[in-house]
Amino acid sequence: MGVVARARSLGWLALPLVTVIAVFSPVLFFGRVFADGDAVLQFYPILTWLQRALRAGQSVDFNPHVLAGFPTAASTLGGLRSPLQQWLFGTFDVITVYAWLTGASFLLTALCTYGLARALGFGRPAAALPALVVPLSPALLGFAGNITVSVTYWTFPALLLCVWHLHRSSVRQARWWVSVAGGALIFAHSLQVGHLQWPLVYGTAAFAFAVALFWRERRWQTLAGTTALFAAAAVLALPLLLPTLAFARLSARLHSGASGEGGLRLLDLSSWLLPRVVLPRLTSTPGFLYAGALPFLLAVVGLRLRDWRVRVAWWGLLGSLLLAWSGSPLAWFVNRLPVFSLFRASARWMYVGNVATAFLAAAGLDFIIAHANGAWRPLAQRVSSWTMRAVAVLAGLSAVWLAAAAPLRTAAFALFDRYWYARTTGLPVSHYHQVLDGMLSQFASGVTIWSFPTALGIVSLAAAAWLLRRVADGRIGGAVFAALALALTAGNLAPLAFSALPTADARVLRVAPGWSVPPGERFFSFLPGSSVYQQLDVPFGYAPDDNIALHRALGSANLQLLDGSDGLDYYDNIMDRRSARVLSYLGSNRGTTGEQLATLDVSFEEKRALFLERLPMLAALNVGTVVSLYPLSHPDLALVATLDVTTRQLPLYVYRLTTVQPRFYFAPAVQATPAVDATDAWQAFLDHQPRLSNAVLLECADCPMSTATGTVQVLEASTARYRFAVRAAAEAWFIFGYANLPGWTAALDGVPAAHYPANYLLQAVRVPQGDHQLEFTYSLDRAWRDILTQ
Repeated sequence: MGVVARARSLGWLALPLVTVIAVFSPVLFFGRVFADGDAVLQFYPILTWLQRALRAGQSVDFNPHVLAGFPTAASTLGGLRSPLQQWLFGTFDVITVYAWLTGASFLLTALCTYGLARALGFGRPAAALPALVVPLSPALLGFAGNITVSVTYWTFPALLLCVWHLHRSSVRQARWWVSVAGGALIFAHSLQVGHLQWPLVYGTAAFAFAVALFWRERRWQTLAGTTALFAAAAVLALPLLLPTLAFARLSARLHSGASGEGGLRLLDLSSWLLPRVVLPRLTSTPGFLYAGALPFLLAVVGLRLRDWRVRVAWWGLLGSLLLAWSGSPLAWFVNRLPVFSLFRASARWMYVGNVATAFLAAAGLDFIIAHANGAWRPLAQRVSSWTMRAVAVLAGLSAVWLAAAAPLRTAAFALFDRYWYARTTGLPVSHYHQVLDGMLSQFASGVTIWSFPTALGIVSLAAAAWLLRRVADGRIGGAVFAALALALTAGNLAPLAFSALPTADARVLRVAPGWSVPPGERFFSFLPGSSVYQQLDVPFGYAPDDNIALHRALGSANLQLLDGSDGLDYYDNIMDRRSARVLSYLGSNRGTTGEQLATLDVSFEEKRALFLERLPMLAALNVGTVVSLYPLSHPDLALVATLDVTTRQLPLYVYRLTTVQPRFYFAPAVQATPAVDATDAWQAFLDHQPRLSNAVLLECADCPMSTATGTVQVLEASTARYRFAVRAAAEAWFIFGYANLPGWTAALDGVPAAHYPANYLLQAVRVPQGDHQLEFTYSLDRAWRDILTQ
C-alpha cells in the first residue's frame, strides 16, 4: 500500500476513532464514572477490594467482606483472575484503569471491524461505515459500563478476521498458522477477561462463519483451522474455565430458566427505525436493533444484491433474530444446552445481528458508490418514499400526542383508580400515578418528536431518505454520497451514544456513608432497590449522581467493599443457590431463588412487617446494623442515627440490631436436622427461625448435640485463612461465620476436622474440652476440584 493509499485509509478510519473517543471522553478525561448498575454495584467495589488485597499481599481467592466471599462468578468470571487485569488494577487507580480499558476496547472494535471489512473486499468508505456503526450501536453501549462485557467486544471482529485469513490461506503458508495462533490467543483472552456468555456467542458465530465459507468453496483448511483455533484457545483458558464451569453447578441460575429472559418482542423490531420505543409487554430491549437511520436504509439496499457477503450477513442476521426472539424454537433449544442455560437475555445474540446489519449497510454503500447511476435507482427511490411516509406518520403521532396527552393521562388515572388500585401493594395512589405517567411519557417519547433521542432519530430518517433520493436522482456522486453518509451516521449515532451512556461524578462514588459497622459484624439494608426507586427515582426522576449517592448511603449490594466494611448482601453474576435463597427471603433485590421479599405481591406495610419478623435470621448471620430509608419499629432495633442524604435531603435511618450474634463463637445449644436436599434444609431452617437466638440448627443427624460455652481468640484473620485459640468448658460446637461452600477446610490442632452446615449457610466444627488451635483455610483450586469430583 502506497503513502497516498495509506493516507486515504487513515482518513476514512479517523471518523470512527475520533467519534468513539469523543463519546467516552467523560470517563476518559473528565472525572466521570459509568452509572451502569453493574459497574457501580459490582465491579468498581470488587476491583477496589481486589486492589487492596493484592497490595497487601493477601489471597484473592476469598473476599471476607461478604458472607459468601465471592467464591463463584465474581472471582473466576469477568477477568478478575486474569493476570493482566490483576496487574493493571493492582497497580493503578481502579476508576482510571476501568475507563481506559473500556475505551481501548471500543477503539479496537472499530479498528478490527474496519480491518475485517477491508479484508472482505469492501472499499475504504464502505469499511468505515461498520467501523462507525458497530461500536456506537445501542446494543454495545448498553453494556459499556460492564467491563466483563465491553472488553471482549473487539475480539469478535478479530476472530472473524482470523477465520477469513484461514480460509484464504493454505496449510503450507505461514499466514494459516499465524491465523490459528493469533485467533487462539484472541479467543483465550476473551474467555479469560470476559463474562462467559459473550465469548460463547462470538465463538458460535465465528464457527458458523467458517462453515459458511467452507460451504461456499469446500476448502477444508477453513474448518480444520477454525477447529484447531478453538481447541487451542480452550486449552489456554482452561485454568480459568474449569473453576467457572465448576462453580456454575452451585449457581442459583442453574435450571432456573433465566436464559429465556430478555428475548426480543414484537415492538422491538421498531428499533430498526427508532432508538427508544418502550411499551410494557411489547418491548424488552429498547433500541437493541438500532444501527442508525441511513445504515438501516443502506442495509435494505444491500439485501437486494447478489453477493456472497450479503448472503452470509443475511443468514447471520436471520440466525441472530431466531436465537434472540422470545418463543423461538431455536432459542428454546439453545437456552437448554449446557452452559448456555446459565445465562440470561437471549436478545444478546443480536450483537451478532447488529454486526451483520452493519455489513449489509457496507455492501449497500459500496454498491451505490460503484454504481451511482445504475439500475438500483428505482429501489432507492421506493425506500426513500416509504421512509418519508413513515416520518410523516411519526410527525402526525407527535401532533396527536401534544393535543391528547392531558386527557389521556386523566382517563388512564381514572381507570387505574377504579379497576387496578385495589390489586396493588397499597402504596399511596400518587406513587402509582407517577409510575403510570412515567410509562405513558416513556412510550410517547419513543415515537414522537418531544424527546431528543426520538427527534434525532426522526430527523435522521428524513435526512437519510432525502440523501438516498438525491443520489438516486443523480444529483450527488458516489464519493460525495459516501462522505455525507458517514457524516450523517456519526451525527445520528454519536449524540444517541452520549445519551445512552449515563455517567456520574466519580467523587460521589468515593464518598463514604455517614455511618459505620462495628468490627466483627455485618450490616444489611432494608429493600434498597425498591426504596431508591420509590423515594428518589419516581418522585424526582432518575439522576445518576443522586441515584448513586443514595445507593452509596444505603450500602447497597457490594458498595461496602469500597470502604472495607462487612455486609450480608452482595451482587454476583452467578450466585450460589443457598446464599441467593437467603438474600431473596430477607429482601435483597439481587437474590434469584425462592421467595423474593422485594417483589412479593403484598403491600409495602406487609413487606416491612415480614422483614421485621425475619430479624432473628439477620442476627444469626452476624448482622448488627440495619440501614433503611423507612422508619422501622421493633423491640430488637435501636435507632442509632438519622442522616439526611443526597441533594434531596432524604432521611436515612441507621439501627442497631441488639440480638446480633458473633461471627465466631461456641453455640449455646444445638438442634439437629438430617443432612437432606437443599429444599428440605431450607424448610427446616425456616421452621427453626424463632429459636435461632437460643440454638444453632446443625445439618447432621448423627452428630452429638451436647455443647458448652467457651472462649475464642482470633489469632489470624486474612482473606482466606483464619486461626483461633479456643477454650471449651466441655465438648462443644464452634460456629464459623462464613458460607459453607466448597473450598473450605478445617483443622483442629493441625489435624483435619469435619465441618458441617450450620444455620443453613454457616459452618460448625466439633471441639473437645480444653485448649485448642482451630484453623479454617479457603482454596479456590480445592473448591473447583471438589465440585467437579462430587
